[in-house]
Amino acid sequence: MTFTQQFDFISQLCDFAREIALDYFRTPLDVEHKNPEQPVTIADRSIERRMREAIEIAFPDDGIFGEEFGRKPSANGRTWVLDPIDGTKAFITGMPTFACLVALYEEGEGVTQAAIEMPGLGERWLAGKGQGSHWLKPGKSPAQRCQVAAAQSLGECLITSTTYDMFVGADLRAYERLCQQVTGRRFGGDAYAYGLLAAGYFDFVVEADLQAYDYLAPSLVIAEAGGVMTDWQGQALGLASDGRILAAGSPDRHAEALAILAR
Repeated sequence: MTFTQQFDFISQLCDFAREIALDYFRTPLDVEHKNPEQPVTIADRSIERRMREAIEIAFPDDGIFGEEFGRKPSANGRTWVLDPIDGTKAFITGMPTFACLVALYEEGEGVTQAAIEMPGLGERWLAGKGQGSHWLKPGKSPAQRCQVAAAQSLGECLITSTTYDMFVGADLRAYERLCQQVTGRRFGGDAYAYGLLAAGYFDFVVEADLQAYDYLAPSLVIAEAGGVMTDWQGQALGLASDGRILAAGSPDRHAEALAILAR
């Protein structure tokens, strides 16, 4: 049995997301704004609606927490956490780095299955608790087991973040302290950056002002690739974390970065 077959249902959700996203990608779209920083399109809503329908048929007692349609309470301690399009700004500007994020969160266990689906790039990361993180590339089979990079010093590290604008006040000052200790930083990529960290291409992803549907799926993908992803206090991520995220390929570098952020 392949890794994808072991995670058949979450892969099916990703297939739905890819099909719908590509139907709308780079076509004329009406864009609404939940607030100035949160655009939404028919693609976001169509993807989440289709995934929710599939979950409710297959697992009627499971809860659902999605960005567009909110929460359905869980009757059994299992909750599917969905971000139909992470990176809507990328999506509406024709950039292929938008993602679909899916995580299965179980009370007492945390995230047990997760996916980062990249419709515009034909890539996908799948992770299962205790079963590794696997990268499916276009035209490549089987999936490739991911392994983070392990930088030997902060001075060798490269940081990525979605946007500089997510850091304000004390968070911005802490972020700048950390950036002064590394070799460089870049912006953009949204959830794609987490997959690339899991594959060994970045040393840190540092973010703020995220929601559970933004960070839970990447947290398992990175952990199962050998990395560490917590909040800025070093606490494990859950449904109610404060949205400030530090992901690292090396536990030692993660600890050093936490100390800098906390000063």
